[in-house]
Amino acid sequence: MSGLYDAFQRRLHVTGTLVTETGLHIGAATDGLDPTAVDNAVVRLPDGRPYIPGSSLKGVLRSFMERLQNSPGHWLVSPGAPPSECLHNESRKDLVKQFKRHRRSERELAEFVWDHLCPVCRLFGSQEFAGRVLVADLMPLEDRVLLERRHGVAIDRDTRTAAGGALFDLEVVAPGTRFALSILVENPSDAQVRDLMVVLLALSNGEIALGAKTASGLGRVRLVDARIADYGARDVLAAAWGGARPSYSLAEYVRLLGLEAEEPRVSREALQAALAALGPEVTWQQAQAVLREVFGGERGA
Repeated sequence: MSGLYDAFQRRLHVTGTLVTETGLHIGAATDGLDPTAVDNAVVRLPDGRPYIPGSSLKGVLRSFMERLQNSPGHWLVSPGAPPSECLHNESRKDLVKQFKRHRRSERELAEFVWDHLCPVCRLFGSQEFAGRVLVADLMPLEDRVLLERRHGVAIDRDTRTAAGGALFDLEVVAPGTRFALSILVENPSDAQVRDLMVVLLALSNGEIALGAKTASGLGRVRLVDARIADYGARDVLAAAWGGARPSYSLAEYVRLLGLEAEEPRVSREALQAALAALGPEVTWQQAQAVLREVFGGERGA
């Protein structure tokens, strides 16, 4: 089984720069003892500069991949259990306890868990199995980082007016701030690499938001200058003796592996049958709905 980590087979190292396009707020716990302190401060390094916890970025990448997995177009090509049968679901977690009662070996247990995980849990991990994706904390590239303090007020949902005593301050990292990104992916399959590249392309296109208040426009970020090194155990030994590992830009790597997104295709008969079912006259909205259903549900001519 290729899902275990007992042998070094392959590693991807993704590096790049994450740039904030709007204000970014990833909150830190506050003790509330300083009356002059901002109500909602951002997480900071000991030197006072803000940073992005790797767990925060990993969480939004995982969430985006889950949305792709649940889309009708079947965007994920990685093998795995259907989401409804994944051990990540509460209704399925008793399977592990039942399996452990048989006192099987640790390897048998690991293989059992692997066989019952969905593609997202296989890549990003779950409570039962360590993920392949390791995201380091993103450190600021500037010695001084501009922080902004924004004022807000909570809204009473019943009266639709400002709630009494609900004024607050929100600290945000200013737009244009750059953070160093580093992601390791251990022993990924070709299919998992393809799925991860789709997520990274979305991040490079600014389609994934990060942090709090994203519905209010905060958290727009973009991955730039991404480089990808794809290597095995032999390359690790070569690098130890001063050899260089080849790396590629995100666009180059996608082309190298033939992962460019292809336009979906369907048979003419399927399209004609779907349109014929609408009747002699249709609206543009009805035609759009049919096209989405046909091209999303049937992937292949």
